[in-house]
Amino acid sequence: TDGASKEKLSPQEWKVYDLVTRHFLATLAEEALQMTMQVDIDISGEPFYISGSRIVREGWLRYLPYFKSADVILPQLKDGEKVQDLNKEILAKETQPPPRYTQGRLVEKMEELGLGTKSTRHSIIKSLYDRGYVVGNPLVPRETGIAVASTLIKHAQKNLQSRDDGRVRAGY
Repeated sequence: TDGASKEKLSPQEWKVYDLVTRHFLATLAEEALQMTMQVDIDISGEPFYISGSRIVREGWLRYLPYFKSADVILPQLKDGEKVQDLNKEILAKETQPPPRYTQGRLVEKMEELGLGTKSTRHSIIKSLYDRGYVVGNPLVPRETGIAVASTLIKHAQKNLQSRDDGRVRAGY
């Protein structure tokens, strides 16, 4: 039989044929090899890093070009070498903290971790408010709550593991 051709297939059929053929050929090809490098830089006591990569052996990537990433070539550097000018721009970025827990989400998380029981979880959260550890919904920790949490983490780490909660209730 004749092989498929772009002229004999609709555009949609050709895309499917091309995808299947490329994936099949990629399974028979040698593995691809990519070299990555990270350079840690200290600038006036502030840590920075740059990373780069390049494809050393194309392998199966020759059949699946949409998996290729652009090469980022770093200058040749030696350990401890002083760098004068990297000719790069500095981007100021800030990470975003995860969203604060709402009361409902905190109940779900406590259930997921096996903390408390269905009937005690709400009273545990209420005691956080009553003792002044948190305010609002979503919960915002107050200074007292942060101090208590820090002290518990520092001095009572073993007792804070959620898997122990059931054993403590059972008297083990």
